[in-house]
Amino acid sequence: MQVGGGAGFAVTEAPQFEVALPQVAWTQLVAEVKREVLAELGESRAEGHWLTGAKACAHYLGCSPRRVYARLPEIPHVKDEGRLMFNTADLDAWLRGS
Repeated sequence: MQVGGGAGFAVTEAPQFEVALPQVAWTQLVAEVKREVLAELGESRAEGHWLTGAKACAHYLGCSPRRVYARLPEIPHVKDEGRLMFNTADLDAWLRGS
């Protein structure tokens, strides 16, 4: 079925298909996909990502920016040209240890 077109081309719907698998095969497929997704998420969480500013850190930690500033000597961070930078992996480790 064509869905639009013009300028010499047409967009068509993707074909739909069904796959009949035994329940055991579905269970194994779901388990494998789950392992792959969790492994990928685990790798990205291990590296963390950078938050800029006390406000972003406060949002991540679930507290106020005032509390972040008050505890700044204890919270892992770096300063980049006067900007406070927080790595989420470092913050998670700090939370587990505090």
